[in-house]
Amino acid sequence: MTNTDYSPKPFLCLHCGNETIMQIVAKHNDQEFEYTFHPEYNEEVPWAVYDTSYTLYKCPVCSKVTLKSIESFDGIKDHKGRVIETENILYPIQTGDLKYVPERIKGAFESALKTKNVDRVMCAIGLRRTLEMLCYDQKAEGKTLYKKLVDLSDKAIIPKVLDKVSHLIRDLGNAAAHEENVEFDIHIINDLIRFTRIILDYVYVIPKELIRIQEQFDLNKKEA
Repeated sequence: MTNTDYSPKPFLCLHCGNETIMQIVAKHNDQEFEYTFHPEYNEEVPWAVYDTSYTLYKCPVCSKVTLKSIESFDGIKDHKGRVIETENILYPIQTGDLKYVPERIKGAFESALKTKNVDRVMCAIGLRRTLEMLCYDQKAEGKTLYKKLVDLSDKAIIPKVLDKVSHLIRDLGNAAAHEENVEFDIHIINDLIRFTRIILDYVYVIPKELIRIQEQFDLNKKEA
């Protein structure tokens, strides 16, 4: 691998929040074969392959690394006969894909990420704003963010357990907006980011992924 190898397109660094072309610093590929019995040869022969490629990227802005994987199984194809590939970010740890999140809410969340290593107070305010926008989108009732999140919990739009963590969002958001000289530990900010991401996943990503998986399952069942 040389210093001239880069990602084919920009993507978001979850460390610093910048969207940029990344330097490729390492690559690795794994393959596993699935076998079936072939009566003509009277033995097990490979009929499909699980392919996983790993790529380690380095951000030119913060110099931290991101590990991505692309998984495919040539026994499963889309309606055009193309092998389906699934891309995952393995590090830094995250959940789901933001592609199903409404653009305005996605933009607010990504803007908050960009301030994490610059101004943690602004990051906390940005995350609170992201959740306010989500509550508005989901028609939550209540005068405060906390009450809106509890309302979403009561309606089973978000898991019941998350309304307990909503106290943290309320307190941190109020401190960031109204208290002078407030400072937030980076670990608290990281937890706040993860909490916000979990809610985004639960409301927008998981339902769409379940539909996609069911549709793909039904398609493969018809073709079998």
